[in-house]
Amino acid sequence: MPKRIMKTKFYLIEDLVDILGLTKESIRLYVKAGRIHGIKIGSM
Repeated sequence: MPKRIMKTKFYLIEDLVDILGLTKESIRLYVKAGRIHGIKIGSM
């Protein structure tokens, strides 16, 4: 379930696994390569 802050939706990697049908590692690699925009929020 995405978190909505103002008009922007934020997804956890676990949410993207279900939506995109990729593995957690693939999503992390896509973010690192710039294929998916990602930011870290908080101190997780």
